[in-house]
Amino acid sequence: TAPVPAAAHVRRIISIFRQRPDRNRNPKPNPIESLLDRIRRRTYKNVFLQETGKVLFAERGIFILIALVYVFVTFGSLPKPTVSEEQHAALSYYKKYSGSVSEETLRGIDEDTERVSGLLSSAEGFTELGLRKTLSGLETLREEVEDIMLRNESGEYPREIKLLPPFTYMVAFGEDSRDFETGRGLKALLLIALFTAGMYAYERQSGMTKLLRALPNGRGKLFLKKELLTFALSVLVFAAVYLPEIVSLASNELYGGFACFSYPIQGLALLRESRLPISVGTLTVLFYLGRLLAIFLIGSAVGLISRMTDRVNTALVASCAVFAVPACVAAMGVSSIRPFTPLPLIWGAGAYFYGEHVPALIWLVLLLAMTAANHAVNCSKRTCS
Repeated sequence: TAPVPAAAHVRRIISIFRQRPDRNRNPKPNPIESLLDRIRRRTYKNVFLQETGKVLFAERGIFILIALVYVFVTFGSLPKPTVSEEQHAALSYYKKYSGSVSEETLRGIDEDTERVSGLLSSAEGFTELGLRKTLSGLETLREEVEDIMLRNESGEYPREIKLLPPFTYMVAFGEDSRDFETGRGLKALLLIALFTAGMYAYERQSGMTKLLRALPNGRGKLFLKKELLTFALSVLVFAAVYLPEIVSLASNELYGGFACFSYPIQGLALLRESRLPISVGTLTVLFYLGRLLAIFLIGSAVGLISRMTDRVNTALVASCAVFAVPACVAAMGVSSIRPFTPLPLIWGAGAYFYGEHVPALIWLVLLLAMTAANHAVNCSKRTCS
């Protein structure tokens, strides 16, 4: 009877080696799950990535990101610059003589004026009307060239003033840009408010405020990471709202183009009396950096409102009530409420050229104060309830 158990053991051993491996016992890892797990582990180690994930997913910021892409894609085109009929008729001559001016420029304008006058003697109907407008535009051009030459000869300006077409960058700086830029500023304001409204309210809603503030990095460092995220979101909003506008301004000669970037700002009729030694390109960069700063300060100020609420939805409503709703009313034509909105600060041109410097300055101080108050509350030793 002894060989029987031995044979049974041998068969058992052979069957063990022959049988297929148990897939359930040693499952192969899913590559997608492994990748997600790696991303999660890295995210948990990085405070900035944690805050980004909370804004995009826990606070439903991904839908705002989709709206931001929609704003970028549906930009359309810039409005046509507003110039007089005479200047528009003489537009080709403005382009012809733009740049440095001299006595030779005046002689060229006189020759063109004589040529157009010769054509006028045999013209009729609409052609005659157009030629008369061209002559009037040439006369205005000659007066402008003479004025620039006198200013250059006076030596009162830091750089040589050069002639620029009357429409150069007026879409961005001119008073006619108020309505268009109000719409752009309203979109930027609404997007950054929706992005940052739940940044602090979500922690109170989830009951994590006390725990976070009890951690070593839960006060100063966490606030800095949130501010860094706010700046990153501000850059995204700025790019979606203003990048197509900047590209159109710089690439299209109808609005100015790159050619005049190096010209002194005194070439713009709007800034003819200015003594600032900067170029048109520098002024343009400063304007748009100011808009980026305004968007960032609004996002930081919304953080204080978010800290004062305990629900993300409540923070959204409160932020829109403080910033977006008055701006919408102002954008619909109620000019009396415009000073009570951050729109003059975002537009910038009104603060510098059209008498909106007082409300813009007040809003700048107010937004800085709200950001400082948010930082003071966050770094205080007293824990929030």
